[in-house]
Amino acid sequence: MNTTQTHTPPRPTPPTTMRVVCGVDASHADEAAVREACELAGAQGHVALVCVIYASGAGLTAQATIEPSRASEALERAMKQARTAGVPSSVYLLRSAHPSDAVVRAAADGDMLVVGTHGVSRAGGIALGRVATTALHRASVPVLVARPRPDEGKQSILFASDGSPASDRACKYAASIAARTGATVTLFTAGHDDPGMRHAISVQAADLREATGLEPTIATGVGKPADAIVEAATAIGASMVIVGSHGRTGLRALGSVSEQVAHRAPCSVLVVRPPAG
Repeated sequence: MNTTQTHTPPRPTPPTTMRVVCGVDASHADEAAVREACELAGAQGHVALVCVIYASGAGLTAQATIEPSRASEALERAMKQARTAGVPSSVYLLRSAHPSDAVVRAAADGDMLVVGTHGVSRAGGIALGRVATTALHRASVPVLVARPRPDEGKQSILFASDGSPASDRACKYAASIAARTGATVTLFTAGHDDPGMRHAISVQAADLREATGLEPTIATGVGKPADAIVEAATAIGASMVIVGSHGRTGLRALGSVSEQVAHRAPCSVLVVRPPAG
């Protein structure tokens, strides 16, 4: 008699030595992006600082949106910031008519992509093809949308879970980052309450406890998940929200909780996208 065995694939685990690709655009958003990239990479990792020069207009009216000299100065500042943080870095000055696509392609050579945000609304980001929105739609690696931190106090991670395989992947990143940085973790859920969900949360809580040596805080919210997550992050003063993505793209992504949170949260947001393929 023939028998067939099925095996559950292992949950992807963050690499121990991380190469982080960080987008630089010579704006006020650079400092927060480079800071987050350096913290994620650590002294044993590497930060690749990428700035894209691109032209707007055509013919005699064409102008570089970022002047080459300004882009070089921005990369120099970013490299100095990384050096001060004790993190190895390299710089890349790229030319492309489509900066968002260029940054996403560059990220494929790394383990994570970090981009800053200028406070553009989510709908505006989709309409204008902003780098952050494009990355959240299409990057093949986890994407962190960086924001300045309100203070230098102890770091606090809000890990938002829905009990799905996508949140299992995000849990691994929450555990890894918390273990390395000493951040406290709040495991937050909203809009679900069934046996399967409760089991998934208990497994994730055990993973977090094993990785950090500390019991995570368990919290629940009501209402629309994206609203509840943003409110919870604000209430606890989170320095980072970590959430899984189901990999929706295009118009389907308009209902994505992870993208709504990434554009609306008061702090940095790490969206753990599905593995490539």
